[in-house]
Amino acid sequence: MSKLQFKQEVLIMDVKKKIQSESISQNVACEQIGVSKASICNIKNGRVPDISTFLKFVNWTGTDINRYFQKS
Repeated sequence: MSKLQFKQEVLIMDVKKKIQSESISQNVACEQIGVSKASICNIKNGRVPDISTFLKFVNWTGTDINRYFQKS
């Protein structure tokens, strides 16, 4: 049976790209996403978000959830 590996670096990259492409601050991004500033700092520092927070990031970036997983 294969396992799924979470590709956190892809999530971080997508969040950074959207912040840059919309020319918004992290604070504005947090308001739009519905998370605290600590949530963005946590993922940037390698902490895996809980499922609820992860789904908020995925919805905000508008990406396919499968992008963040890889079979290992």
